[in-house]
Formats: sequence, structure tokens, C-alpha cells
Amino acid sequence: MVGRRRRRADDPVRVLLGTLALLAVAAPSARAGGSETRRCTAGIDAAVAPSRARGDVIAGPLAFMGGPHLRAPSRIARTGVYAWKVPVLLQAGRSARVSVLPADRASVGLSGARQRTTVAASRAAITFVGCAHARSGFGWSILTKRKSLCLALDVRSRGVTRRALLSLGTPGCP
Repeated sequence: MVGRRRRRADDPVRVLLGTLALLAVAAPSARAGGSETRRCTAGIDAAVAPSRARGDVIAGPLAFMGGPHLRAPSRIARTGVYAWKVPVLLQAGRSARVSVLPADRASVGLSGARQRTTVAASRAAITFVGCAHARSGFGWSILTKRKSLCLALDVRSRGVTRRALLSLGTPGCP
């Protein structure tokens, strides 16, 4: 193939995305208060592990996979919103709640199992509940009104909140 870059079949992010596509059976349940809960229904291959060297952002038991290698966002034509697909891995037996900071809520939202197409219809938080004995992977999206930004998200697990800084379309964040 001329002009097209071939991706390696053993690329960890590609393996994770393929696994998440097969495990798209994670059961969603809506909760009041603008949040959603995603529960694990099957563990994923332990060979897929988070790596800061690869650019994954790790906040407690949760890892945002892909880092600077995230695909460009999809643009939802009728609403003008950008949807970033950011796979996450969660340690076995753990849960973590990811929330948009209040200052960003007007321009950023989260979309879990039920795909949302506007920031206003999206969630302010998603709670991921992992499998008891295996690492869990989840597919979800971050909806933004801007094509590129440095986004801070709060990740809360076992009473401790950590800040995750994601670089979406911006080469590195402070």
C-alpha cells in the first residue's frame, strides 16, 4: 500500500480497542444527578497494561489509554461537538468515578454506553466498576465544543481524588 501506514497487529492500544469492541456488553445503568455507571461484564487480557512511557495517563486505579496517540476526534455534524474516544483500564476489584470539573461543564461532557451527541445531553460523571478478579476495559467518549484542549478530570476511588490531565489534540499539557 502506497501512502498508508500499516498499524502493527500487536500494538497495545489497538489490541485494547479491539478487545473493547468485542466487550461492548458492559451494562450501563443511568443514575440521577447527571452521572452514569458502567459495570464490568468480562475482564480483558492482562497483557494490555498501562504505560506512562507510551503516554497513558494514570490516576490511581484508572488509566486513560492512548495519550498522545489518540485518534483525532469525530465531529458530530449536526451539533458541531467533537467526540474523543478514550479507552480506560481499571484495576481488578476497583471502582473509579471520573468527573468533569464544574468550570468546564458548559463545554465538556462524558458519554458512556448510550452515545450522547451534545454536551448538554452528556453526563458530568461516569463511574466505572471493575471485575473482581481481572483488569477491566471500558470504551467511552469525551464530548467537547473545541477540537483541541488540555482537559483536567477528577478521578475518585476509595475516598481519594486525583486529577488527570488529558491532552486532547494539543501537543502536551502543562
